[in-house]
Amino acid sequence: MNFMVFVTCLTIAFVAGFTVARKLTLRKVASSVIITKSQPVPSSATSPAVKASTRSYTPQKTYRDSRWQERDELFQGMVAEGILLEGKEWLITRCEKIYFDNLEKWFGHYCHIHCQVSLGRLINFPEQPEFSEEERKRFFAIYNGMAMDYVLVSKKNNKIVCVIELDDPSHERADRIIRDRWLNTIMTIARVPFVRASVTKLDEIPPVWDTRDKMRPLAAATKGEPLH
Repeated sequence: MNFMVFVTCLTIAFVAGFTVARKLTLRKVASSVIITKSQPVPSSATSPAVKASTRSYTPQKTYRDSRWQERDELFQGMVAEGILLEGKEWLITRCEKIYFDNLEKWFGHYCHIHCQVSLGRLINFPEQPEFSEEERKRFFAIYNGMAMDYVLVSKKNNKIVCVIELDDPSHERADRIIRDRWLNTIMTIARVPFVRASVTKLDEIPPVWDTRDKMRPLAAATKGEPLH
């Protein structure tokens, strides 16, 4: 008799516990649905500010280990994910434009003046058995991305006359100091006529011809005349 009472009580307790647990589960699901509905995700149609600002755009990122991807695979993958690119409106800054106009006034009769030229376009890097292909690629990558502010090219013979860097306060940063040290070394090794100008002296004529003649004296002597 006592055993039957025990079994009956156990069954009642199990059924009651199951019923309570089911009610709590349904209540939790219902509350999560309410919360989700009360917080709609903004879209370009409902939020003009989001549509007007490209900075809020987030590409549909998928995981991949880019260290082991070929360049084309990396390129196509990022394009497929919706990478955001924005074209620049200006090539040079206002200060650089002022100095450009001065260079045109001082040297425009003899030289074409180009802006933001990759250093890789100004330096030849011949093959050398002392250095591996990997070393050469990495060294080339160091200077190829450097953009020279101004490159003066002779209108007469299309030769490079001088390269000019306009130093502003950004050159005082630690990373720029290292970059400038690399650049000075490369220009010396390659014997490229190179002048540094300062934003505090925009009206000062740079020693373009003297620098060219000191760096490449034989070239000037063989022609018997300035290489304008």
